Amino acid sequence: MPRLGRRSPTSCYYCRSYSSHYSPLYFALFSLELSERKAYTSALVRLRTADLVPLVQPGQPLYPLIMVSGGRYSAMGGGVPLASEGEVVAGVGVSGGTTEQDIDIVETAMK
Repeated sequence: MPRLGRRSPTSCYYCRSYSSHYSPLYFALFSLELSERKAYTSALVRLRTADLVPLVQPGQPLYPLIMVSGGRYSAMGGGVPLASEGEVVAGVGVSGGTTEQDIDIVETAMK
């Protein structure tokens, strides 16, 4: 359990129905995992995950980040850092829709 004053990513997810042979629970669990990764990444890198996409492409400065993170970092849109008094204290991640939907939801929630 995180203590006050410690940095800790925060995530949320929403699930919509899909027509496939996978159960809704599978998508909910997958979305939860992705939202946690987005929150973690945005908190530690102190950037929106959508802004990381061009920086993690081959030949770019942060390309090794995704390769050496063991799957913990995510450069998919939907994660934003949460600041208090000018210092990043957490990250918020949203997953469950398209990248554009995740970005819209997290940015609306942060207003």
